[in-house]
Amino acid sequence: MRDKPFLGLVVPFVPAFGWIRAHKAKEFLRDLVAGLSLAAFVIPESLAYASLAQLPPVTGLYCYLVAGIAYALFGTSRQLAVGPTSALAITVATSVVAMGDGDLSRVVTLASALALIVGVVCIAGRFVGLANVAYFISDAILVGFKTGAALYIASTQLPKLFGIEGITGNVFQRFGHVVLSLHETHLFSLVVGLAAIALFVTFGRIFPGRPTTLFVVVVAIAVTSVFGLADTGIKIVGDFYGNWNDATSQEEVAKILAAHPNVDGIWTVDGTYGSLQAVINKRPDRLVTIAGQSNNGYRLAIADPAMQAKGLKGVSSSAGPAVGGYAFKLMMEVLTGKKKLSGNNIEYPLPWVEPKDVKVCKGDSFVDGCNTFPADKVPPLFIDTALNGELLPELSLKSVQDGTPTPGATIQPLPEVHIADNLAGINCGSCETAKDWLEPNKVKPIPVP
Repeated sequence: MRDKPFLGLVVPFVPAFGWIRAHKAKEFLRDLVAGLSLAAFVIPESLAYASLAQLPPVTGLYCYLVAGIAYALFGTSRQLAVGPTSALAITVATSVVAMGDGDLSRVVTLASALALIVGVVCIAGRFVGLANVAYFISDAILVGFKTGAALYIASTQLPKLFGIEGITGNVFQRFGHVVLSLHETHLFSLVVGLAAIALFVTFGRIFPGRPTTLFVVVVAIAVTSVFGLADTGIKIVGDFYGNWNDATSQEEVAKILAAHPNVDGIWTVDGTYGSLQAVINKRPDRLVTIAGQSNNGYRLAIADPAMQAKGLKGVSSSAGPAVGGYAFKLMMEVLTGKKKLSGNNIEYPLPWVEPKDVKVCKGDSFVDGCNTFPADKVPPLFIDTALNGELLPELSLKSVQDGTPTPGATIQPLPEVHIADNLAGINCGSCETAKDWLEPNKVKPIPVP
């Protein structure tokens, strides 16, 4: 009896204290069935809304989870389900996402901040009767808003149905893009999408009021997993600007992994070692394929059997500082008459080091085919392509790090010079690019599914 005055003060603000006391054990089973039925509808719905908002799917689940618990505590209706809506998803997609500058982790942070701000405003509005404003919005405005929302949703989801790349822009631009890109339709994606729609409609008519949506989602996930349909293409989940800096690359990759922890591969121009460190910090026992720069630490890593056992694959390929030494050496041979060139587009062979080709040097120079130094001899970010044992055998760690000549070394003549193929707009103006300019090519093309 003593707690009644206290409950009388608390229940108006936390209604859950009232109905929890009155809840009976025999009602638990019915509540459990009701909860499972609601989950069957809202789980696929929340995943779709998150996609519409251009956020990771899990954020939609968080919305329903947090909002549902909060309303159960502070709400008064037993029939109302609280969670994300298409209108909210569209608002986030057209406002917050644009402020993220392509950084998905920043977009998630901004969307979370928006949710908290709106929550505070709604709580404050409760005390001033802000809900009454809704009565001043005419039906015509609501119908127009719903129609616009439907068109927007259709314009963003149609490219996914046809398996083509979507674009940014207004509704008319999106629909126009779909029409103009119909010849690029991915038939397999279209068939799967139409089959899912047919199942939605059919099951909805045969089993009205049942959680058929969840059933279709579960079937789609099962089919995708069993037949490996997710592996029939490559999806780019994020990009970043490393600014030729491994620390920046590590930070940016860490942000992408926070939103997409199941990334399978990373391609970098520079910052390869930093990108690898981000993966190691996030999931040390499940590495990925990383291709890019020629850092000494990266070369040692891709050749390490322990790292390979954890999934690390890669290739070290980059035009390094040695190209400057090569150009200077060639210039001196031309000026002294030792060489005559038949063209100006000199080809410098691009180093291509696979894990099986990594060979650790015993000394300070690239000799006997070695191309990497021990970890205790140079920092992990040392660029191995600063040396070239074939074209610049005079170079050593002392010469590239200190700028002093290698003791006892003499300038060796260059081998035969190769003139690069004409590439229109790249190394020549009025010329024609050879049809086989990519041959021989060490990169095998990805088969079209």
